[in-house]
Amino acid sequence: MGFPIFSKFFSFSSNQHSDKTISPIITLIEEYAKTKEYFFFRDMTIYHRSKSIKVPLMLFIQKIGIVLFSIKEWDYKDLENATLKRTSYLDDNENTLAFDNIQRFISEKLLDIAQIEDIHFVNFAILPRIAFKEYTLLDNSIKTLLPEEKILFEDTTLEDIDKKLSLLTSEKQYDPNKIIPFIYSEYMIIDQNNIALANEEQRAFIDTQLHSIKNISAKRISGKTHTLILKALKEKLYNPEKKITIIAPTKLHIYILRQLLLQLLEKSCIILDMAEFSFFTPEELIEFHAKKINKELMTYKKVDPILLKKEIFIAELILCDDANLFDREFITYLKKQQQKYSLCFINEQELTPTYIFTQTYLENKVEFHPNNSSSYLFTTLYNLLENDINASILIFTEIDEEKSLAEDIKNYTGITTNFIEQDNIQNIDKSQIQIAPLKSSIPLRAEYVFILTTDDTNLEDLTYLLNASKKTTFVLYNEENKTIKDFQKDLNGKSDKN
Repeated sequence: MGFPIFSKFFSFSSNQHSDKTISPIITLIEEYAKTKEYFFFRDMTIYHRSKSIKVPLMLFIQKIGIVLFSIKEWDYKDLENATLKRTSYLDDNENTLAFDNIQRFISEKLLDIAQIEDIHFVNFAILPRIAFKEYTLLDNSIKTLLPEEKILFEDTTLEDIDKKLSLLTSEKQYDPNKIIPFIYSEYMIIDQNNIALANEEQRAFIDTQLHSIKNISAKRISGKTHTLILKALKEKLYNPEKKITIIAPTKLHIYILRQLLLQLLEKSCIILDMAEFSFFTPEELIEFHAKKINKELMTYKKVDPILLKKEIFIAELILCDDANLFDREFITYLKKQQQKYSLCFINEQELTPTYIFTQTYLENKVEFHPNNSSSYLFTTLYNLLENDINASILIFTEIDEEKSLAEDIKNYTGITTNFIEQDNIQNIDKSQIQIAPLKSSIPLRAEYVFILTTDDTNLEDLTYLLNASKKTTFVLYNEENKTIKDFQKDLNGKSDKN
């Protein structure tokens, strides 16, 4: 829909205009999109396998589909003197108006990675150097090729835009979560096999230009780690020469971040070498720095003062996940290293937030049980598995209890468990029941999570471990101490207490 003839005809010579006048109209379209809560995309590139195409301006409207805008700086004289002739190719240069390339590219990508083949397109032309009154004076042959209802003029108003778009409809409603992430892969949030569109807060961060030092304050289950990976992907796609480094507290964190990036590349069908990104734990980065300056250190767990004196180039952009788990001296070291480049933390506790993720996707139920006995745990496990034989389960316990607990679970349920150590990625497997340290920063998730608390368990531990559950978290304790009460208060009393 749009310009049925334009993809085949309409070419002429025109003078090139250096005076750009399109900004007011684009601002008007953006304002209109905000009032209607439509999705607005400007000067973005779509990537598919090894190819890409730039899209100057696009709207996504659920009741219409995809609205594409071709921006042309033709003036009245250009159109008055236009010579009509058949175009043998369908590009989108200054002197032709063809949407076919962009439509075809989007359609092929949606079909390839999402099996969507019925997306509806509408095409508009933006003519910022022609007023509506001038348009009425044009020859009818030009007007046939440039129908008024599909043009935004120099003097177009919000009311005009609304009127023209309101006339358009599609036979179906389009879900943005099932369309946009498959077009713009930098907005693709992947959770297991589910794909969703990054929310407005996440997209704002992904699209921003990062300079100097920035900090994201993010709530639990806010999609912060996924957003960090999406930001890394967009920076690399739009700036292929840029060196990007991602830092996380543990090797297991790094493993999971790598897997997220790999999964994103596979799902979005983008050909990009994983070696284009570097990943480090704090210890690994310190060791890397020491080797660069030919310095052997007794330990890589702490920042040696000599590293602060001899700076090296690490990357134009460093992205840090869970910075609240870094040592303060390591954060100071990073800030000094990146003085000339960009650095972004997630939850750096002493740095004023530049971005705040207020949305949370935590929908799991929390149950508090004043019974931390093995018999209660085994009974609950048995009931869970009886109702959901394929349920994934994660148990957090004291580090010296995991072996005996694993043996008891196998004897009781017949299931072999797997113990996950903080820095041993070899321990990750697909066991149905996983056991991890109680004081853990392991970013794993399961449908059901058991937290076997002790008197030493603090509020920070409980809050972090709550992130691991997709359905239900069982907090087992012997006595209702201050930590348990504070945790219940923090959940706003929404937990089911037994």
